[in-house]
Amino acid sequence: MALGTNRYKLGLFVIVGTMLALAAVVVLGARRWNSKTVTYYAFFDESVQGLEVGSPVQFRGVTIGHVAGIDVAPDQRHVRVANELSVADTGRFKLGSSGDRADGFALQPKLRAQIAQTGITGVKFILLDFFEDAGPPEALSFKVPPNTIPSTPSTMK
Repeated sequence: MALGTNRYKLGLFVIVGTMLALAAVVVLGARRWNSKTVTYYAFFDESVQGLEVGSPVQFRGVTIGHVAGIDVAPDQRHVRVANELSVADTGRFKLGSSGDRADGFALQPKLRAQIAQTGITGVKFILLDFFEDAGPPEALSFKVPPNTIPSTPSTMK
């Protein structure tokens, strides 16, 4: 004798499975809700093709933020990249120095932003690192925000 399908159990299984999947997405995404970030800007005098909103910002290979926006600078020559950096990570790596900035985070003088590329895939990201031979930051022809990280040319230029 063939047993009929129990539609009640099948429906309950689908509903419970969907609820569990939704709960997993919320729990995994909730880690970012409480992370405090601060926005820093970098101005590049080169093409940023391949860099996208959401691309990682890394300090020596460790992700400490993401690209929040890409726009053309007021001089129509530079590209302004807004970077959201985790306050906890910037403090942990001591990227700041004591200063009287309103957000409590002052940049190290040798810290520079650079466009980097992963392997041969062409995916670009922002690399923050200390460049000992870094001269003074490039003087730009427009007013820059106080939370600006000076840039250095990429090795791809």
